[in-house]
Amino acid sequence: MLKDKSVLIVDDSRPVRRFLEALVSRLGMRAATAETGAQALEAWRTSAFDLILLDLILPDIDGIQVLRTIREQDQTICIILVTASGDVQTAIEAVRQGADGYIDKDDLLAPGQQDAFQDLLERSLSLREGLSARRELEMMRADLYAMITHDLRHPLHIIQTASVTLLDESLPLSQENRRELLQMIADSVNSLIHQLDEFLDYTKIDAGFLNLQLTEVNLAEVCATVVSRIEVLAHSKHQTIQVNLPPDLPPVRADEQRVQQVLTNLLDNAVKYTPEGGQITLTAAADTTHICVTITDTGIGIPPDDLRRLFRRYGRGTGEKVRKIKGTGLGLLIAKQIIEAHGGKIWAESTEGQGSTFSFSLPRAV
Repeated sequence: MLKDKSVLIVDDSRPVRRFLEALVSRLGMRAATAETGAQALEAWRTSAFDLILLDLILPDIDGIQVLRTIREQDQTICIILVTASGDVQTAIEAVRQGADGYIDKDDLLAPGQQDAFQDLLERSLSLREGLSARRELEMMRADLYAMITHDLRHPLHIIQTASVTLLDESLPLSQENRRELLQMIADSVNSLIHQLDEFLDYTKIDAGFLNLQLTEVNLAEVCATVVSRIEVLAHSKHQTIQVNLPPDLPPVRADEQRVQQVLTNLLDNAVKYTPEGGQITLTAAADTTHICVTITDTGIGIPPDDLRRLFRRYGRGTGEKVRKIKGTGLGLLIAKQIIEAHGGKIWAESTEGQGSTFSFSLPRAV
């Protein structure tokens, strides 16, 4: 269970950091270190960790404050306090505030205690994963209810209003008015179908029913096909889509329709979250084993806290600008599941107000 888990060790004592680093490395974990509370918070904000081993006494801010700061925004990461002998009461209080356990430094040095240390890590990680899963399930239920009551209800309300208006023979509607109402109905129906398809697609993939039809795929042709579809939306916002692909781009081993689905999602998002007159750039590069596709936009960007939630269930941003843009919040999660099923990776980089870059890799065809 501990193998390949990532851990952040926070302690102002260099010997203690080295000792803990050696201890977790023997358990197959990947370790990073920090000497101060400020360094710990910076590492937590910029990197993904499964576990934090946190000293209570730090030279700048104490471990309790570090714990509180993290727990205000992150309920998924496991945090275990590493204490001195006189800190036990404080550690117990910290557990009440969200820590997953504590261990005495002196106990770690005692003979035969390393097995107990491993057991503590495993139990604490399992407990935190269980709490996170329950919290995520509650959020899923709330978001699904919100989708049904708001995201689906809104286009239905438009359809109902437009239909009643068209059927009311007493209203003096011009041909242009009728065409506008019919277009509203068509757009709302398309929105409903897209949202339902996305939710059904997610449930099938999440249940393990993702069957890939792998063939040798010309990625340049797939990019051209998807861009030709998305350009209609981009032109309506006076945006330009620039495609820079090398002429000798090798083929990939992939399911062509699923790759089109991922590209469509990423390009569609780039258009949605880029203001009028912006630019979207699609590039690709190959190494010996994979081809990496990158989509860069000049859009609104993603705040750091929202960036951490991407590729999760209903992982939409929280800003006012984002809330005005319709979507289920499942598209990026579906894209992640598809790419990883191919043996590739997908990731994002962004600076708020300066645009975003989404990239994914696919294995080259042998």
